[in-house]
Amino acid sequence: MAVEEAPPKAPWMSEEKYQKLYGHLLKKKAVEEVQETNDINPKQNEEDEEEDAIVTAQVLKEKKNEKLLQQEDIFNDFLKNTSTDNQKVSKKIQPANESLYERNKKLYLQKQQEKEKKNQLEKVFAGKTNVDNVVIDHYNQRTEISKTSRRYMSPIIKLKNFNNIIKYILISKFTPEYAVVLELACGKGGDLIKYGRINISQWIGLDISDQSIQEAKRRYLFLQRKENLKYQTILSQGDCFGQSLGPIVQNLPDCRFPCDLVSIQFALHYAFETEQKARRTIMNVAKSLKIGGKFIGTIPDSEFLRFKLKKFPKDYDKPIKWGNSVYKVKFESNEFLTNNYEWENPFGQLYTFFLSDAINNVPEYVVPFETLRSICDDYGLDLVLKKSFTQFFADEFPKYRNVLSTNQLHGILRDDGKYGITGDEKEASAFFYCAFCFEKVRNVDIN
Repeated sequence: MAVEEAPPKAPWMSEEKYQKLYGHLLKKKAVEEVQETNDINPKQNEEDEEEDAIVTAQVLKEKKNEKLLQQEDIFNDFLKNTSTDNQKVSKKIQPANESLYERNKKLYLQKQQEKEKKNQLEKVFAGKTNVDNVVIDHYNQRTEISKTSRRYMSPIIKLKNFNNIIKYILISKFTPEYAVVLELACGKGGDLIKYGRINISQWIGLDISDQSIQEAKRRYLFLQRKENLKYQTILSQGDCFGQSLGPIVQNLPDCRFPCDLVSIQFALHYAFETEQKARRTIMNVAKSLKIGGKFIGTIPDSEFLRFKLKKFPKDYDKPIKWGNSVYKVKFESNEFLTNNYEWENPFGQLYTFFLSDAINNVPEYVVPFETLRSICDDYGLDLVLKKSFTQFFADEFPKYRNVLSTNQLHGILRDDGKYGITGDEKEASAFFYCAFCFEKVRNVDIN
């Protein structure tokens, strides 16, 4: 009796997944082969029968493994457009088959990544792992994705363009000519070209992700040729928030400290896991700046988060979440609601953030701005500016419109002919984030 056979296991499919889907067919096939073996070999005494069963099982296992390997080889050969004596793969069919394979592979890998991310987040909420590990994994993955993706095809391209305009204006407004700039959590060096246009002398980039640093080095070499970047660039991997910068920069003798500007773009929220970590970060900033130097950055606006959270009743007992087609926020804890719409502790207020084609449910921490201002004051940094992206753009864009390139302006051109951002992207950027600047006005005795 013929038994339906399991299809070959795709190379990207795990053995566990394969067994779950087709294990029943493999089992039936094994039973049939055992029955055929028994028909050929008559039963002997019980000891001989037990020994035969063990030998038969081992043989079947070897046959099955050999068969699966053969099937996998055939499948791979087929996908690579090879041919056997009995079968030729049509060139017209090949691209479709390869496309199907790639789609299935990407879907499988995506599901595996989502499963791993879910497990990581559960450990974070349970206090069993450090947020830094999740952040590093996320940005390492984003670095790999960016190598093969086309930026102009991003579903949030208008949002990315708008954020870049905000950063360009912020950097231009507070960075003096020939400045020495230190960027903490520099990522892949997305702001390298911005500094090239304002004629700085040295840019020092530090990030916790080594893959991001390697990509930043590659990007700088490319831009150096294309845009004729003339400033010196120094890049190094290291924890900018949880540890002192001393051990990192002591191996970078060309760094010209103290700096004129320290920048942290879309990353300072990771430092607010604990008070110790937040203070260490601001201490690193203060120790790196000269008197009169500026500390600039962009962070999620705690006032906007409060506005959204206050829409929920105080007795709401489920995870708090909101968002739209572009972004999603989720708080596992309802402490803000039960504490009369305020955070009992300004540190460690964890939420997960999703932004289409950019951030995949990465854990972040609320940065209560009044707490950030207080810490900065402790280290000799006075507040110069704090505005939502909406207000900052409205106030500053008219001043900088004439210095922006045609491509920059086209990137934020709305359907109504005005400049800015609209729709779901507006809430995910213009409302969600704020820009800030502090100035170092005094030295503080820092151990």
